[in-house]
Amino acid sequence: MDIQINAMTVYICDDNWEQINTLRQTLERISDRIVTEAFVSSSDLLLRLEELKIQGESMPELLFLDIEMPEENGIQIGKKIRELAPELCFVFVTAYADYAVQGYEARAFRYLLKPVTEADLQKLFSEMKAEANKMKKIMVKTRQGERPVLLREIIYISAEDKYSVVYTRDGHYISDTTLTDYEMRLEEWGFFRIHRKYLLNLYFQKGMERGKILLTNGEQLPISKRKLKAYQDYLFRCMKENLL
Repeated sequence: MDIQINAMTVYICDDNWEQINTLRQTLERISDRIVTEAFVSSSDLLLRLEELKIQGESMPELLFLDIEMPEENGIQIGKKIRELAPELCFVFVTAYADYAVQGYEARAFRYLLKPVTEADLQKLFSEMKAEANKMKKIMVKTRQGERPVLLREIIYISAEDKYSVVYTRDGHYISDTTLTDYEMRLEEWGFFRIHRKYLLNLYFQKGMERGKILLTNGEQLPISKRKLKAYQDYLFRCMKENLL
């Protein structure tokens, strides 16, 4: 199953250049939007991450880390990475399944056996996207100031005169941001403009009946006839990409 992959930086740490190049080639077949940087030394990798942290630069979106490294094993390195960059998503790769239990002690996102296949990467990126969707937040600008809100907490957003109302599981927020602005920001995260007045988080859609979208909280929202086909296509794509 193919998924859309956003531009991303991927680090690879392995003491074997042949293994690095094999993984690079597999990544290139998945997407031409992936930029890789390779390290054959764990100390060089840690130094690079420390530099990024000190300089306030962005960490890579993903790190592939070999467990069988000459200086110290990947488990030890992984624990250091977790202290240095807690949010960094890293994946252990190895030829030996025996390391799997230890691998999760370092709180790696996943554990893959060599050789890593295209199917492995497709599944990995799909799971990463689904996880990111769960944890993604936006800043909602309200009259009391900006407030971070998890996307999975937003049921829908409605346009009300010159402002918007963000409806969540726990209540609602009146926002100065326009519905069009929210639509542009949230389209890639499973939100769809079903009506000129409503932007819906498809995660909360339950079904459709007589021109209305049924929501899991019992509410119903109208859907424009001209939006129906695009809505169905978008719903299918979100399900394919594991956004829902």
